[in-house]
Amino acid sequence: MSFLTTDKAKVTSSFQFDSNTVSVCLSDAETQVIQNKAKKAGISVNEYIRNAALGFPMG
Repeated sequence: MSFLTTDKAKVTSSFQFDSNTVSVCLSDAETQVIQNKAKKAGISVNEYIRNAALGFPMG
């Protein structure tokens, strides 16, 4: 049995995310602690802070 179609399926995918910037004041020591924890978790500082703030697991 064979199926023929004259219409080509068009699949398009477009992801667009809005992003916001949040500024936080940290001491040098606090920055170092966060950078070290992010590195230990194997994730970026942004991801580390986002996960910590939202209560998600690290890495």
